[in-house]
Amino acid sequence: MAGAGVLAAVPASGAGASASGTVTTIDVPGAVSTRVLGISRSGEIVGRYTDGAGLLHGFADQGGTITTIDVPGASSTTATGVGDRGQIVGWYVNTTGEHGFEVSPAA
Repeated sequence: MAGAGVLAAVPASGAGASASGTVTTIDVPGAVSTRVLGISRSGEIVGRYTDGAGLLHGFADQGGTITTIDVPGASSTTATGVGDRGQIVGWYVNTTGEHGFEVSPAA
């Protein structure tokens, strides 16, 4: 993905709900809390997590691989939705206020 910020893949500790309705947890490793906010038809999940310092970061979970999302210069980043082509949208906060962002998959 290109454009919006720093992305880093980390192993997931959970993977979402299966077609049978079984619920599995999604926890970003090292997070104090994790909140899921969106899912695409292909099963990519996005949301935000809080680290030990109380800062918010966005994340995407594709098949159990979690990628963190941080807009450069932001004090917090939240991923709120994901399109079927992998575009991730959300909002971030920096010294000038709140702003929206979109991250598109690398070509």
